[in-house]
Amino acid sequence: MAISSRGSSFQVSLTHQGKRYRYAFQSMSKAQQWEAGAKACFLRGEIPPEPTTLAEGRLTLKALFDLTYRRYWARAKSEDSARRNGLAVVEILGPEKHPAEVDEEAIDELIFRLEDIGNAGSTINRKLAALSKMLTFAVERGYITTKPKIERKEESPGRVRWFTDDEELKILSWCFENDQYDLGDIYVFLVDSGLRRGEALKLDWSDVADGEWIHVLESKSGHTRDVPMTSRIRSILKKRVKRMPAKPSYEELVFGGVFNISSLRYAWNSMRQALAFNRDEHFVVHTCRHTFCSRLVQRGVDIRTVKELAGHECIETTLRYSHLAPDNLVQAMKALDECVPQPVPEVCPSAQKRQQNLSRSGGIGRRAGFKIPLWQHSVGSSPTSGIFLSTCHVPFKRHVLNSPQETATDASLPPFELPFACLQESD
Repeated sequence: MAISSRGSSFQVSLTHQGKRYRYAFQSMSKAQQWEAGAKACFLRGEIPPEPTTLAEGRLTLKALFDLTYRRYWARAKSEDSARRNGLAVVEILGPEKHPAEVDEEAIDELIFRLEDIGNAGSTINRKLAALSKMLTFAVERGYITTKPKIERKEESPGRVRWFTDDEELKILSWCFENDQYDLGDIYVFLVDSGLRRGEALKLDWSDVADGEWIHVLESKSGHTRDVPMTSRIRSILKKRVKRMPAKPSYEELVFGGVFNISSLRYAWNSMRQALAFNRDEHFVVHTCRHTFCSRLVQRGVDIRTVKELAGHECIETTLRYSHLAPDNLVQAMKALDECVPQPVPEVCPSAQKRQQNLSRSGGIGRRAGFKIPLWQHSVGSSPTSGIFLSTCHVPFKRHVLNSPQETATDASLPPFELPFACLQESD
């Protein structure tokens, strides 16, 4: 069958002289019309013309973006970023390009262009992810037959930027002096709670009503979490209620009535420029979240606890901050010291007593000029010269040494223990 239904479209698939012609149409009548025209061209020995617009059946890259946006990205949490990334890809590859023309070479060219304009590896990967979603959608709907391989760039973990105490003082002082109380409030709230910007803007008063916990119902990972309030957060919430003309209802937003993403970005950039941080590309709102995690780790909070408070989906994300706690290594070794048994005494009492007895009876090895040293507490610290006895708690009857290589038996001497003892030449 030359025409098949593929989702909400109708696909025409014809093969002539080993070449396949496949196009999607929005209606069955348009698909039948193009099919009849194509067969007539084949009979005349001509190549059928390609549809020129989406309405006529030709799917452009811009049209594919529009369909993908409506199907997956509209009203999603990542709607804004997905839209920006998708449009950037369409602009570089060409809005009128057919999705089937996007091959590995076109993707390589896309990456080169993104690198030329200064995009980092992580930024390029976000744009490649948008392109991948668009092409996957095209394959599922039958607009194209195959999807090219898309290799992602390696992402550098980068430097974790957080606000120092001095920088925080400058931020809050500027907000106070310039009557930017709302900006100062949301800064402290984000730094002390670790919430993402979008999570904070979606909070309503019911999410903070108990005065002890912040209930995050909509997060990036899709999971809910509860974050305890600090004293600074409780103070800010009380001040915000006092500044309001009437007591807020539970449905009212805590910050959303003052800020949205765009207005918060504008206010933040104004403060950033006034404080001469405009050249610091990491001086952004999201750095408040890095500051939250960094301060916890620097104060010795367990990394898994930080993960739960920050709402990270995987521990690898939280481990980015683990290097900020170098004292943890020292504390770990101190903990190991506390559980190690007490050092072995410098002199083994039983060995010392045996040696004293032997000394009174003439000693062993004295006739050959050798003596038995006291047992040292460090295993393996015995001198390399002489004979090393590596057996412990074994009866010995060979005591008289004529040389380091020879022994003589003195059966009158009682057996005794020499744990890790060695025979050394006497001075």
